[in-house]
Amino acid sequence: MKKTFLILTALLCLNAFFAEAKPVKRNFSYAMQRASEAYDNDDYDECIKWVKQELEENPKNGYALSFLSTMYYAKGNYGEALNEVENAIKLTPKKDKNWMSGNYITRAVINLELADTLAAIKDFETSLKLESENEPALIKYAELLYEMHDYDYSDEQFSKLIKLNPGQPLGYLGKGRNESDRKNFDSAVEWFSKAIKLDPENSTGYSFRGEALLDLGKYAEGVDDIIKALDIDSDNKAFYHLTHLPSSEAQDMAKVKLKVMQTKQPSNNYWPFALASLASSRKEYADAIPFYEKAYSLDPHPLFLKRIAKCLLEISNYDKALEYTDRYLEMEPEDVSIFDIRAELFSNKGDIENALVERNKIIVAYPEGGFTYIERADLLMDLNKPAEAVEDYETAVALMPELTTLPYLHTKLGDAYRFSGKDAKARSSYQRVIELEKDSIASAREWTPFALSALGRNQEAIKLSKQIVENDTTDLSGNLYNLTCIYARTGDNENALSTLRKAIKEGYKNYGHLKTDYDLHPLRKLPEFIEMVDALEKKMTNDNDKEQETDADISFVEETVEVPFTKEGGVTKVQCSINNLPLHFVFDTGASDVTLSLVEANFMVKNNFINKSDIIGAARYVDANGDINEGTVINLRKVNFGGLELDNVRASVVRNQKAPLLLGQSVLSRLGKIEIDNTGKNIKITHRIRK
Repeated sequence: MKKTFLILTALLCLNAFFAEAKPVKRNFSYAMQRASEAYDNDDYDECIKWVKQELEENPKNGYALSFLSTMYYAKGNYGEALNEVENAIKLTPKKDKNWMSGNYITRAVINLELADTLAAIKDFETSLKLESENEPALIKYAELLYEMHDYDYSDEQFSKLIKLNPGQPLGYLGKGRNESDRKNFDSAVEWFSKAIKLDPENSTGYSFRGEALLDLGKYAEGVDDIIKALDIDSDNKAFYHLTHLPSSEAQDMAKVKLKVMQTKQPSNNYWPFALASLASSRKEYADAIPFYEKAYSLDPHPLFLKRIAKCLLEISNYDKALEYTDRYLEMEPEDVSIFDIRAELFSNKGDIENALVERNKIIVAYPEGGFTYIERADLLMDLNKPAEAVEDYETAVALMPELTTLPYLHTKLGDAYRFSGKDAKARSSYQRVIELEKDSIASAREWTPFALSALGRNQEAIKLSKQIVENDTTDLSGNLYNLTCIYARTGDNENALSTLRKAIKEGYKNYGHLKTDYDLHPLRKLPEFIEMVDALEKKMTNDNDKEQETDADISFVEETVEVPFTKEGGVTKVQCSINNLPLHFVFDTGASDVTLSLVEANFMVKNNFINKSDIIGAARYVDANGDINEGTVINLRKVNFGGLELDNVRASVVRNQKAPLLLGQSVLSRLGKIEIDNTGKNIKITHRIRK
């Protein structure tokens, strides 16, 4: 909740300097005017350059120092920002109360970044004494008081804001949020409704009101607001609530309404993505996959491939999931996070060696990441390399000392010490596990049974593990699996096998882990265990074979096409057609996105080359004359050049663009390998096509 509200206030707070004070005339030099222009264009480096030029000539210019402080703050240089605003407070003319008030706001904001809350409060109060009607100070101060749970005093500031500017929705949103935190949800809904009336195209009011309505149990109304917020600008807060709905009833409502939105906006990939995310939140991973595939067909973004891989991981379709990670890597070779998924996939397949390869890649990329050493150590334990595992566990603790509060870590470290012959250290680690979990209820003492079994207290370990199975039904198959491990660790193979059978019946499906988990080493050669593992693997494989065919089932071959281009004014131009309208585009490997000129966009709308369903995105609007506006996101259904056809290309409409269409990396990256032959004036594109 905090971040959502901060987004609304940050710009107002940082712009406080630049409001014009009525009684004070500020004669800015040429350098200061250029600095102000650069600031307005978010070009902070350019702004700093001009401000420094001004300060060389006028080192005691408090206004310039204010600019400089704000720029340093925007760049995250809080120490320099604080120094400069201190100087600005000393050198700004005292009669310019508006500007001085802004200086204190900036120092307060910087102090908040430096975790000096008391200093920030003092600065906000000073700012408001200088100028009681300073909106940014009221907003930011009220926000700080909210974070401190001082709702009454926060309300006072928001009330002042409403009185000062009754048409500004932030005051109503703030009071509504305070009421929500007090659990006065009916009152909160009233305040949020007022904010929505003032600004019906702002998603924030709907996402906050939707949250309050859900808390009241008014699921239909709450879901309506969540969907409305998502429709306006893919609101992050609304998306969170979509994936954390309080009941299956609300989830069912949301699913129906999302499908309605998908029907109304068939070119908008956000709705199948939302449907997929909702299904994943319900752990309906097989149902989520077709929605992610639909989203990918509308906009081949690599994120959807990663999400599909995760869903396939959850339903134990490891081979197909690996194929999706391969495809993802073709598009995002620098994303290290995909190696984490691949490591888990290989581990679940029982291929520990390849899982280790993936973990090593992460450590090479981020050697300071403590958790990855734990994950690699776990693999080393399954490979019966406890001494190497000890080194990794200890490295993790050295990098992240806070990990010493994790019972899991001490359990694994104790096992690694024990298997390395370091019995005293092992006992110390196991005792630490018991100590860390001693104040928890029985069902939360997940690792204590493992420690007890290693200390020879077998009956206590079994008894506690059974209690966890009985008292915690949220993960019955996982708790039964842990009980299986406890039986195996204590040498009771018969009960271990019967409990494992129950775990599989309750839904345990990780057959690869059964093959490698060192806790189950005593069972590994038993015929009944081998039969169970083989049967589970066969079942999971057969179940996955019955799933609906996806792109991963289809064979691909590589094809190279050559597309001729011309050079004009130093840019590469290629003939193309958009929805069968002949045009040309600029082939720009340096651009990140696809853009369409405003002239061509309006021509295409008025001549039916673009229809209403093609207008999508956060800036989805057409004015009263039927014209597209700058910033609108368009779906280009068909883009063809050189016989190479792309479906559903996203393009943002821009005003000042000479080329009708500029293709950037968001599309080029999905084409495949690109080579530019300047001699032959051809673009060679090697891409995958279905057999």
